[in-house]
Amino acid sequence: MTLRRTWLILLLAIVTAGSALAQSATTAVLRGKIINAQGNAVANAEINAVETSSGFVHTVNSRSDGTYTLGGLTPGLYNIVVAAPGYDPKSQDVTVLVGQVLDVNIRMTPTATLTESITVVGTQAVETKSHEAATNVTPQQIESLPQPERNFLNFAALAPGIRLSKDPQRKTIASDAQDPEQTNVFIDGVSTKNDVLLGGTVGQDSSRGNPFPQNAVQEFRVITQNFSAQYDHASSAIITAVTKSGGNQLNGQVFVYYQPKQWVAAPKKNFQFNTLTNNPSYRRYQPGFSLGGPIIKDRLNFFASYEGDQQHATRSVNVGNASFANQFGQFIGNFPSPYRQTLGFGKLSFQPASNMLFDLSGLYRREHEVRDFGGQRS
Repeated sequence: MTLRRTWLILLLAIVTAGSALAQSATTAVLRGKIINAQGNAVANAEINAVETSSGFVHTVNSRSDGTYTLGGLTPGLYNIVVAAPGYDPKSQDVTVLVGQVLDVNIRMTPTATLTESITVVGTQAVETKSHEAATNVTPQQIESLPQPERNFLNFAALAPGIRLSKDPQRKTIASDAQDPEQTNVFIDGVSTKNDVLLGGTVGQDSSRGNPFPQNAVQEFRVITQNFSAQYDHASSAIITAVTKSGGNQLNGQVFVYYQPKQWVAAPKKNFQFNTLTNNPSYRRYQPGFSLGGPIIKDRLNFFASYEGDQQHATRSVNVGNASFANQFGQFIGNFPSPYRQTLGFGKLSFQPASNMLFDLSGLYRREHEVRDFGGQRS
């Protein structure tokens, strides 16, 4: 019984530590001070942060000195509503990005005796206290900036010092003149570090595919310096991404990307990777969709996404000595080198109370490829 209790305590400690890491790595903090027209603190004011898409509410009260802290906010657009006895309620829209700590001070005005039309002018929240050297990649950038492969890690190049691999069979990222193994990618606070193979992120050592469906990524943050010890297994760059969640409105996307072989340039002499993207028979087909919406309005939402990737290319096999052509004729010629990938992601978000939020998510990834032949290797 003692041994069982010990293991149970250790398990609870691990789960608690893991959830704390996930929250701090993928959420934002909003803090500030509630003051009156004279600049004095307004104590015990109720501050409600309402996420506009999901309707989830986060509530705190100002302290005796008027300060407040709203932690664990999922990145997105919030309507901040402040109410205090004897004062008119104030509201302000604030957009928070992953990993940000924003200061928002709100000035309250006494309740007017007569009904008046009052225009509230909000101030833009600015992050001024972060010790990290970081670049945020916003949802607008992911949606609007073009890139042919639908690999969300390619947007990390917007941060200074990030290098992308040009090898189509090894899609890795690196930073600060170090190799890819010194980076780490967190998705919803969960590390995807590969401690066995090279490439840094799981599955990127030798793959034509993507590590995660892009249509399931809401936004992410690239930290290149001064990141804290909670981001482990890295010494050059950290990427912490947040996945999408469903809202109170049913929304979805459907897309099909197709690159025919007629759009592929002819192979160049001595080109390093002329067996794939410059292959005369290379073509790519990428379908996908996403769907999110409510199950119980303001309480339980769902989100699901799918992305596929089908690539076709050929490789040439030959022999160096023509006298062996008859003996090894069956192994000589152009042979297909196909690639198939299926990515699926699902998520449930549940808020039973204003101080609780439960996320349950899962990722499915499957790849099939024929490779590692060509030249004099059959």
